Amino acid sequence: MSNGNFDLEKFRNHLVEGVTEPPLPEGAVADPEELEDLFRDAFAAKPNSDFISSVYDWWEKNGFITANQYSALYKIADWDIQHE
Repeated sequence: MSNGNFDLEKFRNHLVEGVTEPPLPEGAVADPEELEDLFRDAFAAKPNSDFISSVYDWWEKNGFITANQYSALYKIADWDIQHE
């Protein structure tokens, strides 16, 4: 690639054109504020839970949690009582 006309920035832009984030699965929850609160309350209820830790790791990696994960955390955090 010794061509002096090669524009690396243009090439990079071309590679990422049209690249979009995949849509979230139906029912997924991605609101960081809500999830921080939910994880805080779930960890307070069960501080040594491997399940909560694994869902937290999933969230950090994927940026959302599934509806089933949310439902389980909701029950663990006892939000039915706390968020009436």
